Amino acid sequence: MRTLHELWRDESGAVLSAEVVLLGTLGVIGATVGLSALSKSVNDELTELAFAIRSLDQSYGYEGMKGCRAWTAGSSYVQQPVEESLAELCGYVDERTDRVEEEIEDEAVKPRLKPKKQKPQPEAEKKRPRRQRPEQPRRQRKPREFREEPGAAA
Repeated sequence: MRTLHELWRDESGAVLSAEVVLLGTLGVIGATVGLSALSKSVNDELTELAFAIRSLDQSYGYEGMKGCRAWTAGSSYVQQPVEESLAELCGYVDERTDRVEEEIEDEAVKPRLKPKKQKPQPEAEKKRPRRQRPEQPRRQRKPREFREEPGAAA
């Protein structure tokens, strides 16, 4: 116990502020590199998981049953091969990407249209002005902090 007390009071190994800054910098750089590697590995694992799920065959089939003057229909489903479905999906994505790029180019090429000026109406076609209501005094609102809350007991 006495040795521990002496080590506690010993000041010969004092840490300088430059050492603390150096160690902190190395720690931050190490954490950044580590998190980057972790991010890449998690992304790779999730990509492999997605490919594994996509390659599962979901085809099924069962026959109908008949008996005692009752019957049930059978059913079946055959999944499209993975290569065909991926080619179809990639074609759809490429088509949508091309369409969006064309729309962006069209917007860049089109000149900005100015709003149309309204034609003056002849005197006979002009609408009559609406009848004005008599002016009523406006209600004075209480300041926000003095308003009663909804549902508050009066």
